[in-house]
Amino acid sequence: GTSIEDVAATNPEVIFTQPIDITEGLTPEGAHRMASNLGLEEGSTGHDKAVILMQNLYSMFIACDCTQVEVNPLAETPEGDIVVCDAKVNFDDNAEFRQSSIFARRDTSQEDVREVDASKYDLNYIGLEGTIGCMVN
Repeated sequence: GTSIEDVAATNPEVIFTQPIDITEGLTPEGAHRMASNLGLEEGSTGHDKAVILMQNLYSMFIACDCTQVEVNPLAETPEGDIVVCDAKVNFDDNAEFRQSSIFARRDTSQEDVREVDASKYDLNYIGLEGTIGCMVN
């Protein structure tokens, strides 16, 4: 994968943004534009599958109360299949009552123990290096 922060610093012109109206959702045109901006040839199997993937990712984002769906990298196989190689998905903590099956899968062993402890009291903790202190209301 590529760090988006590095790309933004060195080649910001290659970053493509597709605005999505939350009341309308991801339009077919928007999904096609996203697939094309990945460099996939319109009409190809890979392009068609990427359009479906974009629509499915957006549907998941809405249905699962996601706050983030980040895919990096995305790959095309020689057969034209589109593969999500790695992804980061975050969910809205306030939707836990609707998404209990998702939140039941939480693996706190993969998280910073300080963040896990803070979350027990509905607090957000972000560990920083150095002697930095910050309390925000």
